Amino acid sequence: PGSAHYLHISNGASIKRAISRSSDNTLRLWGLDYGETIRTLRGHSELVLSMAVVGGGARAISGGDDGTLRLWDLESGQTIRTLRGHTDWIRSVAVVGDGALAISGGGDNTLRLWDLESGETIRTLQGHTDAIETVAVVGDGARAISGSHDKTLRLWDLESGETIQMMRGHS
Repeated sequence: PGSAHYLHISNGASIKRAISRSSDNTLRLWGLDYGETIRTLRGHSELVLSMAVVGGGARAISGGDDGTLRLWDLESGQTIRTLRGHTDWIRSVAVVGDGALAISGGGDNTLRLWDLESGETIRTLQGHTDAIETVAVVGDGARAISGSHDKTLRLWDLESGETIQMMRGHS
């Protein structure tokens, strides 16, 4: 299965593009004017499970079944850096604020907050007892919310890495 995210890049003139991920281990950058692939991004060794557009749209980040995140330059199609730290698949990634940071979650039951320029983990957020399926940045980027197979949602303070609130209810 694949998914697509809309991407708007402004380089003086407005250019409409979309980026999609797929089970063929790739991402594709599409030109919406003609519906054709602009470039295919290759680098993950297994399924690409998540992705997000970074900052103004010149970069993207993807997470995969191979346990890595890749930061991409969308103009060249090249990997800028590979981020390693999760010990299992990465199901979800979200960009924090202006795109200097990202947060990811996956099969190792952890969230990781990343510095995208250095590729280093800033902190590991622990509390879920099963795989994390989704993460989203809340409001101004000081908090994130995650959902897990442990049937909980957790609201996190990204500065401290602490759980602010845990929500149960799914069965």
